[in-house]
Amino acid sequence: MNTPQPGTGDGAITTLQSLRPRGRDFRMFVAPQDRDRYEQRSYKPFTADFLARILLSAELFVDVGAHYGFFSLLAGSLHPKLKILAIEPAPDTCTLLRRNIALLNTSNVDLHQVAASDVAGRAKLVVSAAADECGFYTRPGAPALPPIDVETITVDSLLKSLDLSSLVVKICARGSELAILKGMAETFERIRDVKLIIEFNAEMQIVAGLRLDA
Repeated sequence: MNTPQPGTGDGAITTLQSLRPRGRDFRMFVAPQDRDRYEQRSYKPFTADFLARILLSAELFVDVGAHYGFFSLLAGSLHPKLKILAIEPAPDTCTLLRRNIALLNTSNVDLHQVAASDVAGRAKLVVSAAADECGFYTRPGAPALPPIDVETITVDSLLKSLDLSSLVVKICARGSELAILKGMAETFERIRDVKLIIEFNAEMQIVAGLRLDA
């Protein structure tokens, strides 16, 4: 299924295709160039299966850098009563994420079109021609489009009113992982059981100014 979708520049998402990710029991829309990675190959199978297991004991799943929403959709399809917060700052990608969440036909997923960081405010998001390469740092060799202004928040601020004892957080943020963790300091002190799944990209940590040998 191809669905025309107007774009605003973050990843040039102009046509959507509906598919069922290989080995998963839900459907989602993706940009045409990403079809094979979800449909022909099993998308991040180790992480997906590990997440499915640890969510059994969680009260909340926070998907930081949700992108198209694969992990939010996985969580929602396997655990329909689990509360889910999906965080995605790129406007076009967030529009697609919103459509994918609607496919679940459930009210347990809250979408926040913001960027998680260590402070609340505004920041320039580096927009890539590849829809999965947006972040606050430019990836070497990745064609970039003009940056866009986005709102930043902390995970602490999102969770401060929630009474929780167990939490799972997945972070994919292209070099901003440390800032996001700093913005969770109160959460770590307040919530007894916090499990983290972090996509660590050494190249982007260096671009962000972190020393990996320190």
